[in-house]
This record gives sequence, C-alpha cells and structure tokens, in this order.
Amino acid sequence: MTNKIEKDNYPALEALLREMLGLDESPIGFNYTDDEPKNAITAKKKGRVCIYPFLNRVRKGDVVYFSKDWKVCRGGEFYLGYRKSLMKGIGHFLSHGIPGRLEGERFKKTPELGNALVDDIQFIPAGGDYIVFRPLSDFTQDNPPDAVIIYGNGDVMSAMVVMANYARVGNDAVITNFSSGCYSIVTEPRIQSNIEKTKGGEPKAILGSFDIACRASLDPATMTFTMTTNHLWEMAMEMEDSFLSINPWKKIRGRVGKGA
Repeated sequence: MTNKIEKDNYPALEALLREMLGLDESPIGFNYTDDEPKNAITAKKKGRVCIYPFLNRVRKGDVVYFSKDWKVCRGGEFYLGYRKSLMKGIGHFLSHGIPGRLEGERFKKTPELGNALVDDIQFIPAGGDYIVFRPLSDFTQDNPPDAVIIYGNGDVMSAMVVMANYARVGNDAVITNFSSGCYSIVTEPRIQSNIEKTKGGEPKAILGSFDIACRASLDPATMTFTMTTNHLWEMAMEMEDSFLSINPWKKIRGRVGKGA
C-alpha cells in the first residue's frame, strides 16, 4: 500500500493511516493563512472558549478556524501565537491561586514552580491571521498541514510511539511533557518544525492532551499524537514493512475504536 502513495497526496495518506492503525475517524491537521476560510466553523468573537470542543467537530469532518480577532482562553491565545504573554499571575493560577481573587488549578505546588514552568515555554508567533483545522484528507500539495494530530486510545498511541522511532537511531523520537493541551498539539509541533527547518534536526512527535482542564472534551480513553508533516510522511512510507502488518498488532488492531 505504501508503495502506491505519492507524497503530498493527503487523501491517500489518510486512507493509509485509517487502514494500518484501524482508525474510525479522520486525523486532523492545521496550518495558518491570511484568508478567512469559507464554509467553516469558528467561535463567537465574544467570550473565552477552549479550542478542544471545536476540534472534536473537525474529527467528524468539519473545518474549524480561530483568529486574532476574538478571544480564546488566554492560554489558547498564547499557544496559538496570537498573544505574546500569558495571563498576569500565571504562577498563582497554575498553583493554588490567590484567596478571594484568583482560583488556582493546583497543577504546581507553588507559584514559583508555576513561573519556572512558564519561563521555559517558547512563544511562536502565529503564521497568519487565521489558524485552520481540517481533516487530513482535505489538505493538498499546495495547501499542506503544518502538523497532523491523531486521536486514539492506548493501542493507537502505542503504535505511533513505536512507529515514530522505527526508522531512527535510539528511542527518544517522542516527547511527553506536562503542558497545556494547546501547547501539546500546536506550539510544541511548531517548535519541532523550526528545529527541523533551521537546525536540520529530526523533529520529535508529541504524545499529548494530558492537560486535566481539557480532558472533559475527550473520551477518557483518548489521547493525542501530534507530529510535523515531514515526520508523518517519514513514518507513513515505512508502515507496510513494519510491525503494523503482522501480529501482535493485527490481533489488537480491532480494539482501537472500542474505547476503554
């Protein structure tokens, strides 16, 4: 099957991923543009919303976009590249808050630890006025995705972790960090893309969506695996000759759509 795929043929790539991984939904990708998408879904311009519920629409076939003209959650604005800084008091927000003023998430023990986490986060400016998420098969050679997100359960995530390392030296081709959900599916893949483009390094994939604040928008058995487009093509061209075509993967492949 892989021998029949031409690079930049995204409908064929999606078909391959569905077949080899046993996916029952479309992987999704994103890229930036200065042209507002037509016949697409976006959030109301007033009010702060999480992007995760909207991305569930993309998994079902819709096109969704966000822009600098409306407010996602403050973290989302930063991670999508439309705001240069996170909220004031972010260290307190990540820890136990400020009594009577700010409720904390309690993800870090102290504000100092929260601030130290934020200090290590790299801001990547948005690559256009709009960031557009669409099913993988909707992309083209002239309009490729910046990165691709695969949603799946433990079986799918296991397969992708192994596949990411299949044609590389070592076993560290995947990053798993504590981070915002947006960071794991947008910011970190863009950081990896910059490493690839400017330093000639091999981009790493990201096993993500560990953010407790985003988990309510996902099935409890579902995580995300995000990689640059080049890394995905690297994996796709090797899939047919890999473990994905033999047991024990073939024995468990039928479980991927059944959740927990």
